[in-house]
Amino acid sequence: MTNLDYLVQGEFLYDREDHENAVLSEKVRETIISLYPNMTAHINERPINISWLYNNLFLFRKEVYKLTYPNGGMAEGFSAGLHFSFYLQNKLKTCITDNLNEIDETLWLILDPAKRDIDMNTLVSQYNYIDHDFKAIDFDWEMENY
Repeated sequence: MTNLDYLVQGEFLYDREDHENAVLSEKVRETIISLYPNMTAHINERPINISWLYNNLFLFRKEVYKLTYPNGGMAEGFSAGLHFSFYLQNKLKTCITDNLNEIDETLWLILDPAKRDIDMNTLVSQYNYIDHDFKAIDFDWEMENY
């Protein structure tokens, strides 16, 4: 299994002690009990399956990303109709992306229960991360290929 598969498939969760997910498990339990108060005993008797939560939420977030990703490609010429379509789509995309915070926070808590925030300088100096300007690279590629 590659490192990427280990992450994407949530295998890392099987190597983690259950207590490391305590904060998220309690949040899940409280939320679901508030939604289904008549199921309180059942909810409290069963473990919170963080791997199911992760897999389902990660797949959903990938689909949302595909839906909300900015329009790609370059149109030949200018089309008012096409740009009006982009305008309407972007209104909905903005509404969706403005409401992703709780999903992203939950995924962050699953990936790193300590919710560490590592700045770019630390990534570069301590982990040899290469800081590229991917937007500029993509733009250059588009200019060369269209």
